[in-house]
Amino acid sequence: MQKLELSDIYPSAFLICNNFYYEIKSEVSPNGKKRVIFLFNDDKKAKDLVKNFYSGQNDNVSASKYSRILKELKSLVHNY
Repeated sequence: MQKLELSDIYPSAFLICNNFYYEIKSEVSPNGKKRVIFLFNDDKKAKDLVKNFYSGQNDNVSASKYSRILKELKSLVHNY
């Protein structure tokens, strides 16, 4: 199955709040910087949620859950 790849932690946290399972990989960009990629199952619902996230048409998620997951992802990215 193809994967939806996101390097932005904000929509990634939003998908996780919507109970999407994720995997993590890291890669080195051509300029030598390391970046973390979040991989989600590439289905229509995930793509629609990301599109809605960026357009400001977010579904309702718990602010406390989103904040907690965002903190976890930031910690993970900085320590990966």
